[in-house]
Amino acid sequence: MKKVYFTVLCLVFVAFKAYSFQDNKKIDSLFNKIKSHKIDTNTVKNLIQIADEYENVSYDSATKYNLLAIRYADVIYYSSHQFDAQKRAFQLKAIALKNIGIINTIHSELDKALEYYFHSLRTYSLIDDKKGMAAMFRYIGIAYYYQGNYDLAIKYYKYSMNFAIATRDSVQLSNVYSNIGIIYHRQGEYEKAMEFYIKQMKLLESTNDPKGLSACYINLGNLYKDQKNYNEALRYYHLALPIKEKLDDQQGIANVIANIGSVYYKKNDLVKAITYFFKALSIYETLNDKQGQSTCYSNLGAIYSQLKNYERALEYYLKSDKIDHEIGDKIGNLYNLGGIANAYLILADSIKNDAQKKLYSQKALEYAKKLEKLSILSKVNAERLEAYIYIYRANKCLNNYKMAIDYADKVMKLGDSLVSEHSTQVLAEMQTKYETEKKQLQIEKLNKENELKQIKLEKSELQQKRQKIIIYFILAIFFTVVVFSFFLSKLYLQLKKSHALLNQQKKEIELKNEELQTANEEIRKQKEEIETQRDIVTAQKEEIEIINKKLTDSIEYASNIQQAVLPEPSYALERLHELFDLFIFFKPKDIVSGDFYWFTNIDNIYVFAVADCTGHGVPGAFMSMLGISLLNEIVRKREVTTASQVLEELRKGIIHALHQKGKQGEQKDGMDISFIAIDKDKHEMQFAGANNTIYLVRTCENEQPTTHQLIKYCGDKMPVAIYERMQSFTNHVIEIKQGDIIYLNSDGIKDQFGGLHGKKFLAKQYENVLLAHAHQSMNEQKKSLEQAVYQWQHCESNCYEQTDDITVIGIKILF
Repeated sequence: MKKVYFTVLCLVFVAFKAYSFQDNKKIDSLFNKIKSHKIDTNTVKNLIQIADEYENVSYDSATKYNLLAIRYADVIYYSSHQFDAQKRAFQLKAIALKNIGIINTIHSELDKALEYYFHSLRTYSLIDDKKGMAAMFRYIGIAYYYQGNYDLAIKYYKYSMNFAIATRDSVQLSNVYSNIGIIYHRQGEYEKAMEFYIKQMKLLESTNDPKGLSACYINLGNLYKDQKNYNEALRYYHLALPIKEKLDDQQGIANVIANIGSVYYKKNDLVKAITYFFKALSIYETLNDKQGQSTCYSNLGAIYSQLKNYERALEYYLKSDKIDHEIGDKIGNLYNLGGIANAYLILADSIKNDAQKKLYSQKALEYAKKLEKLSILSKVNAERLEAYIYIYRANKCLNNYKMAIDYADKVMKLGDSLVSEHSTQVLAEMQTKYETEKKQLQIEKLNKENELKQIKLEKSELQQKRQKIIIYFILAIFFTVVVFSFFLSKLYLQLKKSHALLNQQKKEIELKNEELQTANEEIRKQKEEIETQRDIVTAQKEEIEIINKKLTDSIEYASNIQQAVLPEPSYALERLHELFDLFIFFKPKDIVSGDFYWFTNIDNIYVFAVADCTGHGVPGAFMSMLGISLLNEIVRKREVTTASQVLEELRKGIIHALHQKGKQGEQKDGMDISFIAIDKDKHEMQFAGANNTIYLVRTCENEQPTTHQLIKYCGDKMPVAIYERMQSFTNHVIEIKQGDIIYLNSDGIKDQFGGLHGKKFLAKQYENVLLAHAHQSMNEQKKSLEQAVYQWQHCESNCYEQTDDITVIGIKILF
């Protein structure tokens, strides 16, 4: 079955109720309490209660009143000088922060929810409220669980477990046992899952919690079902069902019925399975439970696949997938995508129409790719292996044999990895078991030694009692014998002294035991304090990582803006393909680039430019945006096409925009640029450069075999910016012929470090590469250039990072 329904996450966010006149009256009553009292902790408490009431009507209003409660709590904390009032204010503040986190979780805004949960955790830690911290660690774990990040979820669940044990919070401990068990269950670690479920069951039986116990029975049923022990699974489900019915828990009844249906599916009793799933679906529709409906549709899809009715199976899978997308259930998507891909593949195999067969295969590939991406994000290797198999089969159907072979290799590698991981896990568990047993034996040995000492002590006391009896007996018999009285009394005194010495030794032993117990208690408290500090530091680390992710996302968005401003190469190829054959090799060092390329035309004059701005990354990107903007103004708007004049105007624009005065110590931002203007009618090219060189490669006539000549044109040795030398730029006029190739580039390719000795690529090697591949098509030249740079960076065992942004434009004259 492609989807198993896990009933309990031990987090009830909102108990939805009908908003009635009574609710309105209650809110009015709370507002009246606030008006009639001064601002104190009762005010904050009433605001939180108002927010709770508004959760049934408007999440925005609930958030607003929780935020107001937080502000009032801060006012009370910083204005009050009483510790109890300050502590109560921060407890209420932490509750309000948690409530806002829950609202964001319900709306699937999990990054926001985590921010509020971490804030609540810090607030609880400031007042050393360990019960509150235990709760917040669990809420953080739940948020990571919903994100599919199981490793972080387990980490925070275990923090919560440790705090719950320390504070003897049985309710929190029961919930977190369930949370941890569910993740281990979902990851296929059944023994660990069983361990935590059994712990929860024993705890719930001791506290007489029928609602929690029914949920635990369901989780145990799910676990036995996945272990193929179907009779035990049904037994636990049927233990849970009457409890749910007694509690009139319609949601719980539907979940149990759905799980019973899944067991009958596993037992291949498909008729019973369909009956139970439709019963559950009916209850879910009455409750408007989208996730429950999705589960039933997914399972019905699996059953009809088993019955080889693939069209109907596909219908139910797609219904489930649609609902999962609506509610943002990534875990549900995992189970549906594989079923959909498999159904399309089987339909493709069963049909003879080539067009329809291709369509089904493409659909299967589309859903298998989605499954691959989602399984990698969720770190679920079983589903990733399933995705690889479907992608292999789909490519094979589409005759994409190279891709099919690649994915066949991935299937074998991942399959071997899963087997290896299982073996490693078994060995680790055996080692842990051995260490535990070893420690237990040591404890038992120490206990036996203590028992032996106690026996010896009791035996010594018994011997003393017997000696006293003997003395009394001798005194009674020989009372009249004066001669022996002295000796007997002396012996008695010696025995008494020995007894006193033994008592003193016994007291010393007891005192040492008490000291040891005190030392152990101090060590335990220090350990708890260290663990608390460690957990807080770890939580702060996670918060910093969230902030770092937001900054990276912003820079990536800036990259999208820069790419939108740069001319589209495909657009140039479509417009200019009759006049020029060209390639663009553009490789930024960072997410955004300090290099840019630009081209346009004014009537029959075609303009191309490559520029290298000061710096790379974000600073260089800002300069590139300024350069593109100024070129659009100078060439496109004012129609200046003389190469040297364009650079003059560009220099004026940059100096003006950056307020450059030429003062000593002033930042000299600017750019190096190659600018050419090709006149189609005159068959000539103008070139002006600032610290940049262009190359012209021309075929040598009347030579066999065909050879090429490389001509280099150097620009002026000054940048486009304020500079100690501010002369006019040189305007080179060059005659061009059909077949000529012009190359414009920044200095990034020449400055790239690599090779055997970590040296620069340099101009000479670059020129040799251009000449060596001049006979190739422009697209092949681009690939050859990219390959040359890659091989230079990755020479034998050396691997060098990219030094600077790289930009090269190659233009072949076709007229």
